[in-house]
Amino acid sequence: KFKFKDIIKEIDSFPNTLTTSMQRDIANNRKSEVDSIMGGVLNEAKKEKLILKTNNKVYKLLKKMKTQKKILGIVGIRSGSKELKDKNIKLLGNKHLVGWILSAANKSKYINRLIVSTDSKKYKKIAEKYKAEVPFLRSKKLSKSNSDEIDFIKDLLENLKKKENYVPDIVVRMLATVPFQKTRDIDNLIR
Repeated sequence: KFKFKDIIKEIDSFPNTLTTSMQRDIANNRKSEVDSIMGGVLNEAKKEKLILKTNNKVYKLLKKMKTQKKILGIVGIRSGSKELKDKNIKLLGNKHLVGWILSAANKSKYINRLIVSTDSKKYKKIAEKYKAEVPFLRSKKLSKSNSDEIDFIKDLLENLKKKENYVPDIVVRMLATVPFQKTRDIDNLIR
């Protein structure tokens, strides 16, 4: 029998990007958007003849999530590495170099949005393979070998605020060149 705890489990399995999208819809009182995003879960509940209160329970759960801090993970990977071409996407074992840190960040208990800043469409596809968002490509001006790192972070945050009205409470900057970073280290830092 399909139970409410199964719905909660299903929500917990959603990627960070989808959960964040639902939080934005709730913040803007777009309950119908949340319903459509959760279509599969709600349809399953309907098949099992769960009463409409289930939908309200899910909505209340998501509304509660809205009160959680917005914790944004950022990984910057520019193309054009001079000493080792495409170092950020080289394979290390069975994953791209950037894939290691993205996998660790995706397992975090706290990070509820993970974004990669890159200037490359090729890098964007690889980042998305590891369930990271790449909402836009970084400008060439901010992608030079001598560009200050803080500038691309500021640019990313300004664009998120302007385009999505998204302002994180905490920003966690992670490096693709630290592939063996553990999820527990990331979570301990945030705590």
